[in-house]
Parts: sequence; C-alpha cells; structure tokens
Amino acid sequence: MEAPIAPRIPGLRLWLCVLLVANVLALYSNHFQNDFHFDDLTAINNNPAIRDPHTIVRAFVDPALFSAAPEQRNYRPVTTASLALDYWLAGRLNPVFFHLSTFVSFSVLLILMFLFFQWMMDLADRHWFNRWTALAAAAIFGMHPANAETVNYIIQRADLYNALGCVASLWLFARYPSQRRFGWYLIPAALAMLAKAPALVFPLLLLWYVLLFEREKWEDGRRWAGVIQSVLPALAVAGAAAALLSGMQPKTWTAGTVVPSLYRVTQPFVALHYFTTFFVPAGLSVDPRWPYIKPFGAAGSGVGSLAEAVHQAGGLWDSLVFHSLTSYLAHASGRCDQRSPYVLSVRGAYSGGGLESAPGLLPHDGRPYPA
Repeated sequence: MEAPIAPRIPGLRLWLCVLLVANVLALYSNHFQNDFHFDDLTAINNNPAIRDPHTIVRAFVDPALFSAAPEQRNYRPVTTASLALDYWLAGRLNPVFFHLSTFVSFSVLLILMFLFFQWMMDLADRHWFNRWTALAAAAIFGMHPANAETVNYIIQRADLYNALGCVASLWLFARYPSQRRFGWYLIPAALAMLAKAPALVFPLLLLWYVLLFEREKWEDGRRWAGVIQSVLPALAVAGAAAALLSGMQPKTWTAGTVVPSLYRVTQPFVALHYFTTFFVPAGLSVDPRWPYIKPFGAAGSGVGSLAEAVHQAGGLWDSLVFHSLTSYLAHASGRCDQRSPYVLSVRGAYSGGGLESAPGLLPHDGRPYPA
C-alpha cells in the first residue's frame, strides 16, 4: 500500500506558520506591558551598561557589563548585547520593546520546531497528516504554561536563546546536508552557548539525531567513523566555547549556594518536577525556593548520584539536556521554572519524530512531503 499523497497547496507552510504565531500572540497579548522584576533590576534597570550602544560589541570582551551586581556577573555576551540592542531601539527603559524582542525569538523557535517536527516525522514515516501533527505539537509547546515564565522574565531570555540556537542548528544540519562541510549550521548553537552555558550540550543533541535518523553512518562497515565525523565539528565548537566561558567568567560571580553537593542531590527531584510539569503544569513559580534535600547527612552525595542514575535510566533526554550542566553547576535556587523551554523543546524535538512512527504501516523512502 502506498502512502497517501497530500495535494500541494502553494504557500500552505507559510500560512500555517502565521497561524501558529498568531495564536500564541493572542495568548500572550496581555504580557507586553509587564514590568521588570527580580534579576531584571540588576541586569537591566540599574545596569548603566545597556544604555550604551557600544555594549552590543563590548559585551563580548567585558563580562562586567552583564549586571550592576558584581556577584551576579556572568559572561553571557549574546544576552547582554540583546538587552543593549533593545534599549537602543526603544530609546529608553521601555519594557514593551524588551518583551517584543523576546517574543520574536520565541516565535522563531516555534516555527523552527514546526518545521523540524515535520521533517523528522517524514523521515520516520511519510504521511500527509504529519504537517498537522507537527503544527499541533509546536502549538502545544507555544501555549504551554510551563514556558510562560521564560517568555515573561526578560533576563531569562537566555534559556530561550539556548533552545532557539540548538533547535536552529539541528534543523540546519538535518535540512541542508550538502552545506554541512561549511559549518554554517554551527553558528546558532555557538551563539546560544554565548547566551548561556547549557547550550554546550549541543554535540550530544546532534549525536542523538545522527544515531536516530542517519543510521547508515553507523550500521555499515565503517562502524562509528561516520558518527564521529558528523559530531566532531560540534565538539570542537563546544570545547572552544567552554574554554572561552570559563576564561571570561568574572571572579566576583557567586552561585549563592552554600553546599553544592546538596544542590546536586536535589536535582533528580527537580528534573522529575520539570517532566511532570509538561503533563500537569501546576505549582509554577518564578521563585519557588525549593529547599535542598539532605538524605543521610554526609552520605547524601552518594544517594543523590544513585537517584540521578535511576532517573537517567528512565529519562535519557533529561540527563543529556539538563543534568549534564545545570545539575552539576550549583546555584542558589535548586529549581528554576524558566529552564523549562530549553528542556521541553529539545526533548519534544525528538519525541515529535516518533509521534507518527508505526513501523511497517506505511512505506518510506526518506523523502519528506512538501507543504
């Protein structure tokens, strides 16, 4: 039985993207007037650096421009430059421009997720209905309450940039294989790494894509040579970015936590919260103030490692995206709900590829249907 062929409708994909963004815009229409809050005050309101347009460039060489509070200064030049650009465009400290900038990035992320979802679904199982399933998946992500804090919390747009950069690079890598030798696909991920450190896991995300959707690279006689060759450029970029981030990190920065080991022990439970939030978005808070878990006193670190191993066995994706960095680098807040879009977007990117997977149901020749 041949797979159903969808009629080609000129401009359909464009109109679906417009529909997607329009619906999410309607949902977020009342947030553009929201004021700055929490860490926005030191990074934006009281930070004279963002009032200087030269910061758009200087942010890449001076990490002190990130915040007016020395203990909060991080080397996140892309995030700092975006704030300075927003101030320059607004001409004053107008939150509308900052929210609009964040929402534009969020909209681009949704469009890329829609395109990437459909691409992977077509690779897994070509079917005319894939575009509608992909659209629904992207819409659910865009309207999900778990993402509201990141869209509304201006300084935490860095987590949104993480998701956007990684998904964009994955999309470019998958969609334009003939351009891989030029390395263009690495640019969004590299910018995401300079927005916030968790994007350094991009090579692992790329590895997972290759293993899932390009099996010819590791199932033939060359074994893993093709896989290593595909991931090596991303590893080189991530290594260089990690060295840069480490070397530029201000000495004045402090995570605010007292016992890093207890932070790490707590993270498996925090990851479980993020996972369940996707299905039951209850208890969301911009400042949850979760207490650290202290199991068995000094033995807590070992218990935490065991609990984390159990969690990783049941949720590989969370371990790649979340535990690889945020559970190791201790912070004052054990749980931050603004991290949800990064975790959910990359998890959803690969889950989306399997929404239509029913082996043997429809023939597949590897060519996606045009919209």
